[in-house]
Amino acid sequence: MTHTDSPSVANVLAVYNGASADNLRWGMAWYPTAHTDALSVNPRGRGVSRIVKAAGVIAALSPMMNWDSNVAQARIAFREGTAMGLGLDNNCVKATRILYGEHPLDVLGGDKVRAFYNTIVDPRGFDVPVIDRHAFDVAVGEVTDEKRRGILGRKGVYNLFGQAYIDAAKATGISASQMQAITWVTWREAKGIG
Repeated sequence: MTHTDSPSVANVLAVYNGASADNLRWGMAWYPTAHTDALSVNPRGRGVSRIVKAAGVIAALSPMMNWDSNVAQARIAFREGTAMGLGLDNNCVKATRILYGEHPLDVLGGDKVRAFYNTIVDPRGFDVPVIDRHAFDVAVGEVTDEKRRGILGRKGVYNLFGQAYIDAAKATGISASQMQAITWVTWREAKGIG
């Protein structure tokens, strides 16, 4: 990892401090809203297993998919009883396994997808931030590419980026997931990313 690929609390805070009032509200509500959306895709579930299964299917299908499409595809998966054909093949297999009763944490791979799942399940209690391509870019302070972001797969690097968000969140009195969501919304708007 080069110095330019090192995450910085200062970079995260700079984006946070540039957030509009709307971005602050939207970022603070992002994961609680995702939790509610997840419950809506699994209307027949009961108790904790309802959100666990719904968040698992959403997280499994999430790579390379925007949120609205992600929720819509998960809704179809619950209605049809299979996720096959609703996204990337390997992700569809994982989502279908979760639909059939396997626990999401036994199926989902990758730090980002597992953090996404956990934060949807418990938006106020789980506090390992989701480090996607935009969160990576926020932490290094510039738009990068997939090659540079590939370092997230190296041992310990994801946690290093997560810690930048945790430290920034502590400095502001919010959760790491709220910090990640606020900066994600703000960064995408500032960079014109739809």
